[in-house]
This record gives sequence, structure tokens and C-alpha cells, in this order.
Amino acid sequence: MSLTHLPEPWRPNAVYKVGDRVTLRDERAIFVLRCEKAGKGGLRPPRLPVAMSTMTGLAETLLETTIVKAWDVECEWWLERVVRRAYAPRK
Repeated sequence: MSLTHLPEPWRPNAVYKVGDRVTLRDERAIFVLRCEKAGKGGLRPPRLPVAMSTMTGLAETLLETTIVKAWDVECEWWLERVVRRAYAPRK
């Protein structure tokens, strides 16, 4: 996976297999999640901890030291990578 070919965005009610990768996006970053427990996704995307979504400027440091787990209806996701958007304001 390279920065030019990110995985598809997360889709509601899709069935995910172990190892599937999806992206969640906000105004500051793109989060790449990897499925660790297969199942059907829910109507809402997995929620990342608030600290992770607000501290994307420190993404590389956090990813080296922290494993972030997010849950969907039946799926379990691990945060694999955070890609900071180039046009996002730095804090």
C-alpha cells in the first residue's frame, strides 16, 4: 500500500474479512484501518479515540508506541496508518 493508492473508504453494512483495509477521513487526516475480526459493519463507521483524531500532527510518534483498536458492529479494527492531509492546518 502506498500513499497514492489508499484502500477504499469504509462502507456501511459491508461484510469485511480479516485483513481488509479501509479508510476513514476527517478534515486533518486519513486513517487506514485493518480488519482483525471479520463480520458485517454497522450503519456508522468505527469510532477512533478522540485523542487520536485531534493529535494527528503526532501521528508517526503515536503509531510507533500505541496500538489503537476500534470496534464496529461485528468487526474489530486496528489503526494501521495515519496520513496527514497536506492542506490541513498545523497546530
